[in-house]
Amino acid sequence: MAAFYHSASCLTNSLLSLIKRYMRIGMMADVYKPHVSGVTNYIALNKAHLEKLGHQVYVFTFSAGDYLDDEPNVIRSPGLPLLDTGYYFSLRYTRTARRLLQTMDVVHVHHPFLSGTLALLYCRPRGIPIIFTNHTRYDLYAQAYLPIVPDVIGHAALQSYMPAFCRACDLVVSPSPGMRDVLLQFGVDVPIDIVPNGVDLEPFQNPGNPIQRAELGLRQEDIVLIFVGRLGPEKNLAFLLRSFAGAVQAYENLRLVLIGAGPEQENLEDRAQRSGIQHAVRFLGAIPYDQLPRYLAMADAFVTASVTEVHPLTVIEAMAAGLRAANSIDQYLREGRVELSEDERMSRVLKNMGAFESETVDRLGGQDRVRPAERPTGERVTDFEEVEQVITPEEALMEADRCLRCYRIILLAKGRLVNLVGQVTGSVEMAPGVFRFKNGRELYSLPKIEVHLHVPRIACSKLLASIPAPIVPHLQGFALQGHLEANLHAKVDLANLDALELGGKVGIDGCQVIKAPPEVTALAESESLVQMVEVPPLPPGNTINETMAFIVGPDNPDFVSYAKLSPHLVNAIMTTEDSGFFKHRGWVTSVFKTALRRNIENGGFRLGASSITMQMTKNLLLSKEKTLSRKLQELFLVWYLEKILPKERILELYFNAIEFGPRLYGIGPAARHYFGKAASDLTPLEAAFFSSILPSPKRRYVHYCHGSLTPAWEKYLRRILSKMHERGRLTDEEFAAAMASTLTFDRAEMTMTEKQCLDWVRRITSKPETEAEPDSDGQ
Repeated sequence: MAAFYHSASCLTNSLLSLIKRYMRIGMMADVYKPHVSGVTNYIALNKAHLEKLGHQVYVFTFSAGDYLDDEPNVIRSPGLPLLDTGYYFSLRYTRTARRLLQTMDVVHVHHPFLSGTLALLYCRPRGIPIIFTNHTRYDLYAQAYLPIVPDVIGHAALQSYMPAFCRACDLVVSPSPGMRDVLLQFGVDVPIDIVPNGVDLEPFQNPGNPIQRAELGLRQEDIVLIFVGRLGPEKNLAFLLRSFAGAVQAYENLRLVLIGAGPEQENLEDRAQRSGIQHAVRFLGAIPYDQLPRYLAMADAFVTASVTEVHPLTVIEAMAAGLRAANSIDQYLREGRVELSEDERMSRVLKNMGAFESETVDRLGGQDRVRPAERPTGERVTDFEEVEQVITPEEALMEADRCLRCYRIILLAKGRLVNLVGQVTGSVEMAPGVFRFKNGRELYSLPKIEVHLHVPRIACSKLLASIPAPIVPHLQGFALQGHLEANLHAKVDLANLDALELGGKVGIDGCQVIKAPPEVTALAESESLVQMVEVPPLPPGNTINETMAFIVGPDNPDFVSYAKLSPHLVNAIMTTEDSGFFKHRGWVTSVFKTALRRNIENGGFRLGASSITMQMTKNLLLSKEKTLSRKLQELFLVWYLEKILPKERILELYFNAIEFGPRLYGIGPAARHYFGKAASDLTPLEAAFFSSILPSPKRRYVHYCHGSLTPAWEKYLRRILSKMHERGRLTDEEFAAAMASTLTFDRAEMTMTEKQCLDWVRRITSKPETEAEPDSDGQ
């Protein structure tokens, strides 16, 4: 069983809408630019993407002196350089950096030791959520830089530090399942989310003009292998050169290009000289990152021997460019370990790549070589397990959006909505089995989810003020007094939906509204309201929706007061939409429970459990977007409107504001359009028709296009009439007359042919021209 607090996957997307739209995100790293590494690129790419979405992203790192950054919001604290690693040592941030860090909504730690320690020191006491992504095999990194330290000591140190650090974080992220297994071997005992590394694919798939081989002293017939990365001990490049020396003996036109700089460059150049392969190896040094796609487009394959990286960006970038990738990390990615001394094995892989490329050249018969971007991406070179794609370009998308989702989930779990004090607890248990949705999809587990929300007694004004204004814009202008306490719970077991539980109590009646915004209080008055809606254009014409204004109130000649509504219309709508309208106070918990169950069974959101008051509120005050933010505002507004409006006024507003077809709002115009009569004169069968087309009046306009009902829809209307009769909303005489009557549309306002009308509906709804009988509980 997974704790709800740690499990990101157990929160639905709709919960994310509770979190404020724009966040202050702190990236904490032991090293950043100008140091070149996959972690640096990862942070830079995600920072840029999140900033494009409107978030404020800061990088907190160290440096030895003043470095002029080429991007905003990089906050540096002084540190001592650690040998030639490019890292700096420090146990503190400057006061300015510390104060800024403590204003973040969430921090994302990319190195667990220095940055991780400071995150716990500065952020944990203030309740700032901490996310940690483990990018590196630190045990193997230590072997490269601290060879005098016995492996057993390094492993013991990691086993001591990593579990405690991860337990102190709010979310632990691994870029691959293999790295997750390594963390588990270190003793990490908290849930770990998999969020793969990603790159911006476009520049690698469309690199422009590749670097000319002649500029690098290479020939067109050469088979060019390329490595990109820091030339440091952790990259295991001595092993790569030894393997390459064996491969070049078999294929004399095999060439190796190394892009990058670092402390090992001189040693590697010397090794190439001593091995007699200096003619086949090119050391290009560091290049601008935006030029990398052009170099990759020039090469035939990508190689690496690094074992310290996790799901390395360089491999993903190469494969996005269409290169085949040979590396010694694949087995490690799958099993969490790798043999480092298999020179012959790696050499065999390189030879095999040479053979593959030689066959390609022979097959082309002197024609132009196929550019990497034109090949099947990620194609395997051999059947050897060493040469295997790490990720396809389709999967190698920018993962900043997934990180953003993690940030928002953690913010929600921490309850960081300004001054709101509350507690969310629960659990998720994944039982074996298969759940089959009615739409045909299958879920290969049976989740059992239990959630509890408790908000202790709090001043209503404080509760409202605790929710950021962008989340509840339509509640701005309310002033409250009194106190509220809430206890809510939900329990869903896909193995037994009959046991579904949804309940609790919100003490909203302890609150009193002492001031409300004018657009809300106007609903209690007889003044006219102007509504702006987006409507589809009339055919023929453009496909861009238009904005249409209509008036709800006495200034509209088509306005229908409650006294002039056909009682059959009220009874029909109550039968299908809200049977207990005159009895409840805006909503019924049991209806929410029924809707939740049906939505789960259907595998998507279809039934919204909206009462007539909710629908009126949504149409006049809110939007139609299906978010938790809108539902939260809707529930509060419904509670207040039910206090100040008579039920008859709610129905009056409802019937004059809702949509009855494309560009058709209000029952007055709808009654005239469909039946050529006033709303007061609607018959039981005509009233049943209006109730049948909700809540999808655009799609169900096809009946008017045809000029008659389908047999299935005729049957559905008779079912509605039967329900009305059963519930005492039609007398025996009225029921008998209605069942014997025939529905006839008035065609006076029909300006299109049947085909034009059906094409129009199809275009504005993306639905077929006919529709099966809708789900309904016949309320």
